[in-house]
Amino acid sequence: MLDYFCQIEISAWDEKGVDWRIKYDDEIVESDFKKDLGLPLITLLNFDGIGSWVDSFPPSLLTQLANYEERFPSAVYSALWFVSRSKVAKELFESAPFLFWIVTELGIKNNWPHEFVEQLFGMKRVDILNHCSLPATRSFLKFLGKIKFKRMTKRNCSLWLNFIKKEYYLPLNHLSVIDFELINFILENPAMKDSKLVKNYQLNWDWRKFTEIFNDTYRLAYRLEKENVLSMISRCNSLEKLLLLHDQLIVELNNISFQSVDLMEYPKPVISGNKDIVPIENSKELFAEGQMMNHCIYSYHNDVQKGKYSIYKVLSPERATLCIKIVPNGLHLLDQIKLRFNETPSKKTKEMVTQWLYRNMS
Repeated sequence: MLDYFCQIEISAWDEKGVDWRIKYDDEIVESDFKKDLGLPLITLLNFDGIGSWVDSFPPSLLTQLANYEERFPSAVYSALWFVSRSKVAKELFESAPFLFWIVTELGIKNNWPHEFVEQLFGMKRVDILNHCSLPATRSFLKFLGKIKFKRMTKRNCSLWLNFIKKEYYLPLNHLSVIDFELINFILENPAMKDSKLVKNYQLNWDWRKFTEIFNDTYRLAYRLEKENVLSMISRCNSLEKLLLLHDQLIVELNNISFQSVDLMEYPKPVISGNKDIVPIENSKELFAEGQMMNHCIYSYHNDVQKGKYSIYKVLSPERATLCIKIVPNGLHLLDQIKLRFNETPSKKTKEMVTQWLYRNMS
């Protein structure tokens, strides 16, 4: 059915635990918590004729296992092996799946015997943390319980471990929820971990909007030669206050006189323009664009000068400013396109710019 070059056998739930074996032509691989079956549980559950196998499991456990597989890829059979054999393993799996995953992953990585892993499941949770070389404190347990994520990818795992190593989690225990967007942001901007912004973090933050405003505000303040830029941002206690600071800096930047701007020619734009999309070729043109459009495009001056961005005036179907990011592999990415006062352009404008960019991607 799956075109596997092997035969997979998996037992029902009983007091001995769920077992499986994989039969190849010249080899039989027996079940072990360190060996993945290689067949997603969700695929197995969609097979016809498995009703009696499903019925052998405790109520709702297969649903919990399927949800666990979604969050922790390639870890579900390790979980199944233990929860079908150990009451304390099942209890930890149901009450603290993240901690359960940490124990099983370390068991596999460190080649711990299953008896030792089962012993860990039955310990007090701070003692489990200690044996896993993690901070053995109640505050760290609370931190683990607050992390929300859909899937523990390799990237998320790396971020999480780095976050713990640097002890950046310590100021965050007042938060009700923590996600990997926040973890990544603090790793990139460690000075912000104690900020009013982070102290008021909510899961419904618009991260795309926040990142854009944060980066623009930082760039604006740097361009205006403000001292302690992050300190200014840290004092904002909401996204609304950050946006207000951002807009105040735009006004300040655009109030600089045109005559005071030194004329500096920019590198040749990555893509030639046309009658509707006109490249900005020097610092005075970029400054004038920011003043005309009432936004912060002049804060990109240094990056344009260094060849990291090309900026264009969009004249039709509506007046806009286009920012193209130049990445090391030679690709040209649409970084952003904005109308006056940073308003969002129409679908028609976005489509026209996207088609122009696509035609010039070679």
